[in-house]
Amino acid sequence: MCQVHRRALPRAVPLVLLSLLACSCVDSVSSSGAPCGRNQHALASVVLPDTGINAGRAIQVSFIQHDPDLAGELSEVAIQQSWPAGAAPDSEPDPRVRLLSTSGQVFVDTLGTRFEQPTGRFDRPTWLVLHWIRDSQSRNGLYSAFATQSLWLELWRVGAVGPGTRVLLTTTDFGVNPPAVCL
Repeated sequence: MCQVHRRALPRAVPLVLLSLLACSCVDSVSSSGAPCGRNQHALASVVLPDTGINAGRAIQVSFIQHDPDLAGELSEVAIQQSWPAGAAPDSEPDPRVRLLSTSGQVFVDTLGTRFEQPTGRFDRPTWLVLHWIRDSQSRNGLYSAFATQSLWLELWRVGAVGPGTRVLLTTTDFGVNPPAVCL
C-alpha cells in the first residue's frame, strides 16, 4: 500500500508537496512513467506566542528532497504563516527568518518576501520563505532536526540585533517516500 504522508496534509501546504500525490506506488519501476519516490520529506508547525513578531499566528515549515536518484542535490524548504482569506494584509514588515537546530546549525537565514510568483508582483498578504538546499550535509542535518524534534524558528524585526520571536517547531510528519512511478 502507498502512503505518501502518514498524516493529513494541512491546508497551507505549498503546491510543491502536492505534486507528491501525482505518483502511484509500485513494487518495481517497470510501469510507464518516470521513477520517483525514495526522497525525504517533513512538515512542522507552531503557533507563535502572544508577544513578538506576528503574535499568535500559525507557522508551517515544509521540506522536500527533489530527485534523489539524480547526481545533483536539490531540496526545498518553505516557511509560511497562515493568513485568513480576505483579511487585511499583514502590517508588520517582512522579518528576517532563521531555521536552526538546537545545536546551532543554521539551515535558513533569509528575509521573508511577499513576492507572488504566479502574478510576478509583491501582493501576498503576508511573508513567505522559499529556500533551496544544494548539499546533502545540510539536507541530512535539517531532516535529522525534523526527526528529533530539535528545529527552531527565529523571526527578527528589520534591523534587530537578535530574534523578536524564537520557537521550537513541532514536527507533524517526516519520512522517506516509497519508490513510485510518476505519471
